[in-house]
Amino acid sequence: MNLCEDCALCCMDTEMPLSDKDIALILTFLKSEIKEEDFIEYKSEGLRQLKNKEGCCFFLDIKQKMCKIYDFRPTGCRFYPIVFDIENRKCIYDKDCPRTKLFHLPNKAYNTLCNQIKKFLMNELDVPI
Repeated sequence: MNLCEDCALCCMDTEMPLSDKDIALILTFLKSEIKEEDFIEYKSEGLRQLKNKEGCCFFLDIKQKMCKIYDFRPTGCRFYPIVFDIENRKCIYDKDCPRTKLFHLPNKAYNTLCNQIKKFLMNELDVPI
């Protein structure tokens, strides 16, 4: 069973950032079915993020509460529910996820994932950490 089945709260009013690699991967798998402007929202800071449609991620199947592109979803979605809290400069389990207890990792795995998140933010999104 998928731990997120019948939830999809993280896909509501999403602010998920997109890297060049994320965009290329989505376009590769969806080929001519979609254009960048269909699923990308451009932020004033120069960041790109997933577009919301009717308050949900563009790729959310609302009826089934499942991601339509799960196998090639963006990197940030793969890291979730662990996110980087920029204000406090540390990785945390997102307080908005009601199932974080199902995702808890041993310390070593958590630290490894946190380092991957930091590298992604710095190298792929040019976010200063």
